[in-house]
Amino acid sequence: MAVKVACLEYADKPADIPIRFDLFRRSPKLLDWYVKKYNPFALEELSLPEASVYKVVVPFLAQEQTSNPDKATLIMEKTVYALADLGIQYVALPKKYTLPLPTVLPIANHRMLFPFFMMPSILKGLSLVGQDIKHAEILLIDGDPYLTEIIIDAIYGHINYLTIMTDADNLPFYHSMAEDIFDDNGLLIQIVTTGKTAARTADVVINTSDTDYKLDYSFKKNALYFELSSNTFRAMELFHKRPDLLAVDNLRLSLPAHPPLDLPLFEAYFYSLSPDYRYMLNRRYSVETGTQILQTLKKQDARVKALYCQDKVVTVTR
Repeated sequence: MAVKVACLEYADKPADIPIRFDLFRRSPKLLDWYVKKYNPFALEELSLPEASVYKVVVPFLAQEQTSNPDKATLIMEKTVYALADLGIQYVALPKKYTLPLPTVLPIANHRMLFPFFMMPSILKGLSLVGQDIKHAEILLIDGDPYLTEIIIDAIYGHINYLTIMTDADNLPFYHSMAEDIFDDNGLLIQIVTTGKTAARTADVVINTSDTDYKLDYSFKKNALYFELSSNTFRAMELFHKRPDLLAVDNLRLSLPAHPPLDLPLFEAYFYSLSPDYRYMLNRRYSVETGTQILQTLKKQDARVKALYCQDKVVTVTR
């Protein structure tokens, strides 16, 4: 049975805030008072098969997150509690929202679904630079072993070269995994604790770490870089430092008989319809769970349409 999820967006302009009396729009102070007191958010159910997904427009503008953070925090808190009262069980936040939130509802995290689109994303990115996956060297920078394990499971059967950079404390875990993979298909995984040498030769970099390892200027020119850390500004910083890199922090997915969806919105949709994915988010991943998730995704026929970085389509800069 589908669970109810909500995808939150900022209001584009004050006129988009649903207010019963236009009188309050005539004065910014009156409008501000009304919004803080009554929190008039807009709620609309989206037409997505087998799921229960709602679009919610919160009654403040994106720029108010920095210009009036107290107001934005108050409204988001009221909205999350109101959605919980309406039976919503999962919330996807507006883009680049960084202010505090109540913990009454779990918050969407699209990077946990990203691994299941990693191989088609890698293939699409390599096609932009005319490279074959058979010769591509992959560097996986570990910062979240749970997420890293899911990524490895998704890609190891399709690649020939993989290096994992991790902390010394995690070496036994990855050495054991590498032995199992070698026994399974013969892939020989390199495991290192420093990454400059691997960064210089890697054609594809996948980062799940919030730690800055000072590798930005070590990466190979035109390398494909996937940002899967929880640092929402990391890809933007790298994009400005190294415009030659194909930095990716989001995907545009195509679905049959539906307009394309960004990965965060699709993740909320998928949370609604997939009990296996909900189970995985409770840190209970297994190969069997991953297989079930892939089968559900195949049934939905969701495909990578484009790679994105900071809301822009990724292209090659020579």
